Amino acid sequence: MGGVEKFVLPDTAADIFSHFYGIDGLTQNFSYILGVLQCLVALSVLAGFQKRVSYALAFAIHSVSTLSTIPRMLAPYDPGNHLFFTGVPVLAAMFLLWYLRDSDTKLSLDARNKG
Repeated sequence: MGGVEKFVLPDTAADIFSHFYGIDGLTQNFSYILGVLQCLVALSVLAGFQKRVSYALAFAIHSVSTLSTIPRMLAPYDPGNHLFFTGVPVLAAMFLLWYLRDSDTKLSLDARNKG
């Protein structure tokens, strides 16, 4: 979703980068570049392609997103903040997916290339 959003709503991506990451002035072109990269990582994960790299990149991207919301998680009863907690179990699942990547063989492009 985040990758596609950078194409559909590049101004929203700029607002998110400014608000959560402290990076101002994200241009529309840079938003598109980030969107392409995020979509490529997501498709690589879905396909099981280059699992060591793609799973690690997905974990790193989600780690940055989750860690940037810690201040919101520390105020869980402020309006809308409880939704940020959903990123924590997803982060754990992404780590486990990377850790267990060699066991992830069903429908994986990497497994097909070895066989």
